[in-house]
Amino acid sequence: MVAHGLKIDGLAAAVSEAFEAEGVPCILLKGRVLADWLYNADEVRTYGDADLMVSPFNWTRAQAILESMGFEGELDHLGHPRMESFTSYPFVRGDDHVDLHCTLWGVGASPQRAWEELWATTEPKQVGGRTVSVLGPAARAMHVALHAVQHGVLDTKMTADLERAVDRLPLGLWEQAAALALRLDAAAAFATGLRMVPAGRTLSSRLGLDGVRSVRAELCLSGVPLAQGFEHLAGTTGLQTRARLLARELVPKPAFMRWWCPRVAQRGALGLGAAYLWRIIFFARHALPGYVAWRRARRSSAAGAR
Repeated sequence: MVAHGLKIDGLAAAVSEAFEAEGVPCILLKGRVLADWLYNADEVRTYGDADLMVSPFNWTRAQAILESMGFEGELDHLGHPRMESFTSYPFVRGDDHVDLHCTLWGVGASPQRAWEELWATTEPKQVGGRTVSVLGPAARAMHVALHAVQHGVLDTKMTADLERAVDRLPLGLWEQAAALALRLDAAAAFATGLRMVPAGRTLSSRLGLDGVRSVRAELCLSGVPLAQGFEHLAGTTGLQTRARLLARELVPKPAFMRWWCPRVAQRGALGLGAAYLWRIIFFARHALPGYVAWRRARRSSAAGAR
């Protein structure tokens, strides 16, 4: 595990160097940054990819640089709605994985505003044999809370990060993190993240965030299939656009089906057909619980706003 972490550190350093050589500033978000910050020397925090953030202005250039290094977009061939995202897009080269960002999950401000605010907090850190830019402590604390709620309570690593941050970081730093979250329209997701752990609920109250709730964050924590899909559908305007979205969700491209249900869909034409049938059954089975969870999250968010 330690050796793998060092390999990821080297990957992060190499990609960061390639970006900066082409005039693309970047921020290393997690990995070695959180391992050194929240964990003792005798503790190991595992990580499997390098998360790097660039400005939206440099999004296309950063992708081109990764492709020139032999990476390819891991989801490019799926051609499925809601898979492409500025929040995180994975690139792969053999066993090397890079997640490219130009904003953070839970941030409502524009990617450009997010980049400007977060870049202004950065500080240097030695990773993989070179100096890279990382988030400053307040932005880092905010990201830990946002990342925990994004992945939900079942992701024990993210929850462990959050517990350590809440236990070890001073109130003054959390106040700065909350102020940054407010500027980036991320306060609701930030507060929801804090409330995932017992000490975080107390901290959220001390920060004056008790009534602040996020529909999207509540749906992530619910873990109910299709619930987030209803929120996405509600935010889609136009009957034709909604109809196309539903059609692509119910009957995706074969490449997506082989990714979504690999054990069945990869067994030739018959297996692919069976996977499509299973997807229709899946939607029929989870549509009502997903809708109920979505409505509950909406009501909870509305009640908190009053």
